[in-house]
Amino acid sequence: MKDVYGIDLGTTYSCIAKVEEGGDGKPTVFMNHEGELTTPSVVYFESESNVAAGQIAKDSMEIEPEKTVAFVKRHIGKGDGFSFSYNGDDLKPEAISSFVLRKLAKDTESQTGDKVENVVITHPAYFGQNEIQATKDAGTIAGLNVVALMPEPVAAAYAYGLSSPENYGKMILVYDLGGGTFDATLVKIDENEIRVITTGGDANLGGYNWDERLIDLIVDKICEQTSADRDELMEDPETRALLQNKAETIKIALSNTESQRLQLRLPVGNVKDTITIEEFESATQDLCDRTILLTKDMLEQAKNKMGVDSLDISQILLVGGSTMMRQIPVAVRNEFGMEPLVFDPNQAVAKGAALYGVAIGNDPDPIPDPIPRPDDNTTDKDKDDYKIDGKTVNIVMVTSKSFGVAAYVGDEKKIRNIIKKQMDLPAHQMQRFVTREDNMVEAELVFYETESDEDSVELEFGRELGTAILELPGNLPAGSPIEIQITVNKEGLLTFEGKDCTNGKVVTGKFEVKDGLTQKQVEELREKHKDIVVE
Repeated sequence: MKDVYGIDLGTTYSCIAKVEEGGDGKPTVFMNHEGELTTPSVVYFESESNVAAGQIAKDSMEIEPEKTVAFVKRHIGKGDGFSFSYNGDDLKPEAISSFVLRKLAKDTESQTGDKVENVVITHPAYFGQNEIQATKDAGTIAGLNVVALMPEPVAAAYAYGLSSPENYGKMILVYDLGGGTFDATLVKIDENEIRVITTGGDANLGGYNWDERLIDLIVDKICEQTSADRDELMEDPETRALLQNKAETIKIALSNTESQRLQLRLPVGNVKDTITIEEFESATQDLCDRTILLTKDMLEQAKNKMGVDSLDISQILLVGGSTMMRQIPVAVRNEFGMEPLVFDPNQAVAKGAALYGVAIGNDPDPIPDPIPRPDDNTTDKDKDDYKIDGKTVNIVMVTSKSFGVAAYVGDEKKIRNIIKKQMDLPAHQMQRFVTREDNMVEAELVFYETESDEDSVELEFGRELGTAILELPGNLPAGSPIEIQITVNKEGLLTFEGKDCTNGKVVTGKFEVKDGLTQKQVEELREKHKDIVVE
């Protein structure tokens, strides 16, 4: 069996684990060079040949904020234009994240003496295609062999489900509030299967948002005691970094205390004050309420999918460092009438990924790319069920989005969803369309991702993934049939096939991505960055 490591690539902190061969079967989380089990997901571009990640980078935020990047996961795969200039390149988030992955690998190798090569990387369950692809690309750029991708709450449920036979037959609600994202996932655990029923969430809601509210509170107090201008405080990079770190410190402290002293030395003057738990929770109550609303919406979808009026939930797992805020378990308990279990919030995801790594350790082939890119002709493959300690354990995941193509519905072009959200993976669906005009020489297939499970969705409510061209013979009358098939594999990655039904011509690999890197660009970055020293 080849070693496979599990990596939780988080917004604020990351973690790496592995099940040691010959051990007790439980995952080991590896400390970083600084002696901590989690590593800040911060990157400091110190020089042309040297990059620091982790605590060193976080400490540099207040000194050289212009050289430091944090919270990059909130931009990964988003296509929002975020980049960082380094060594003549405008690095996208996946390239920046690769340095965090290299830090995790390097520190682990220094302890074990073994090379970190094969990895399972987790991602928020509510990530879309581009975000999942960018996560995989980050691993590839880091020089790693990404053998699987796994939703974070599924990894946590995997770790929990395999911890004891008492969990078999139970339906578990996983409430996962991380540094930058929120997922709510309903999972059924059986002896030979872990099945995701439904998942929901918000890829832009996490502890970062609580930090922002706390920063606002701190700035209010600064402005009350000094002549500081709010806009100038928020726009100054060094002050902003100071406030960010102070907010995180206070947030953590308020998990165990009723109040926390605020002491700051700023160019505009010294500030001494107190922030209470009541102030903090009042300022963030709407954020907490939104997580509850998203969870309830997900559970309603589960009822509809299962055709039941109620759900027999045995346990609620709180996962992610942000669930340690006092208001979270209180809100969950009050809403659902059940005492939630705070389950290893900072390490459960990496541990679950490591356990999954054991399951696929005998087949550590890299997963194929998703939608084929211009320079990549790989096709989808579905992995077999895997074995842990000789026992077959099947994992069934679901789509968090719907996928379709742009087509005319009457006289209006809309997105026709082919695969609907919450479908079990792998998913294969085909729809037949017809040509709109006589003698068409090609059909443009524009693929979209949507949040809706309706058959037809307005274009403005979808996210364009990319375009493919289906060549036609040029002599077909209007109304000639075309078949479009979309496949989403177990990893949640998408491939497609377009077919001219008249002559059977098929197109599969001529796809131009809307956002993200091509395979060639990924390989070039991998080669270019391998000589950069990462501390």
